[in-house]
Amino acid sequence: MSRPTQLPGARRPGAPAPARSSQSEELQKLPLFVEDGEDVDIDPANASRGQIEDEMVTITGVKLVTQNWQKKDGTIPEGSVPEVHLHVFYKREDDSDEDKPYREQYKYATAHLYAPNKEGTFIKIRKERLRPGATAPIPRRTAPAVLFLQSITDASEFGKNLVAKI
Repeated sequence: MSRPTQLPGARRPGAPAPARSSQSEELQKLPLFVEDGEDVDIDPANASRGQIEDEMVTITGVKLVTQNWQKKDGTIPEGSVPEVHLHVFYKREDDSDEDKPYREQYKYATAHLYAPNKEGTFIKIRKERLRPGATAPIPRRTAPAVLFLQSITDASEFGKNLVAKI
């Protein structure tokens, strides 16, 4: 009789399971399907635009950052993937100069291809991802940050100038 082979990375029978966060365990226990609850309207025209709805705002700042999902205790959740995000800072019409700007985050790309510079003013393709003779990777048109920048460009001539500044 043949003996079962241990696969690389597989847990040995009787070995303790790796530690998981309680939130991760709770998510794993959720049912895959539901029949009750309220139906979601999947019409894109009815989707939320974030916390700013039908109001005038002023963009006070823009920064490109690598979001690594680090928690306050310094740990990084298992299975999280670092991403490059565009952080846009807004002020509402009735905000005073002392009010903290509202921040909206838009995913730009995964961090294995791109990284922002130290000041967060532009993004570079990681040197190790550039291959001689191959075309450089470009961001996806469907990335939230790209869609946001496109919407600003489409809005006005001012929007085109703003995107050029970013």
